[in-house]
Amino acid sequence: MINNDYLIELEDGSSGSYCDVLPVKDHPNLLFKGFKKESKALEAYNNQIKLSEYDLAPRIIGEPCQIAYYYPPELLKNFNPQITRTNLGYLTEKAELTTDEPFDELQELCDRIKVLVKKDFWDCHFQNVGYIYRSNEKVLCCIDTGEETFDGKINTWGFDRAGPKCTECGKYKCLCLTDHWRPLGGF
Repeated sequence: MINNDYLIELEDGSSGSYCDVLPVKDHPNLLFKGFKKESKALEAYNNQIKLSEYDLAPRIIGEPCQIAYYYPPELLKNFNPQITRTNLGYLTEKAELTTDEPFDELQELCDRIKVLVKKDFWDCHFQNVGYIYRSNEKVLCCIDTGEETFDGKINTWGFDRAGPKCTECGKYKCLCLTDHWRPLGGF
């Protein structure tokens, strides 16, 4: 399906392993997630729908689709480029990115996802979370909803349960983190 109600801005977006995150022209509170493979788009879409029901991910606008790129008139006056479209993806509410890892909120998010959606949020690091606003409050949420995010092979913290707990005491933001914590694989 092609969505003709929106256009993709020609500004730079960001790219992940499976997904491009693109700005939507004249809609600063929306993003378009376009996927290199249709199966990845549908999996991420279905995961994000489930998560967003509990405010654990940004809301989705509409169904999976493709969207045309916007070309300014000055680019079109001397030649007529073929109008290109995105890969299959979906429109989503834009989350405010985090600048650090709020360990206690991050663990709470992992726990809520486990209880409410029955998934483990293994790839739970600051680039995969952001804030959405619900009832005028900032709520930490998952912004990478691809299947690999919930795959135990991608275990950001290296624990047997998803989240950033300390390996020594299991507490959030503990002081022994700096003395005992070792990255996955250790030193």
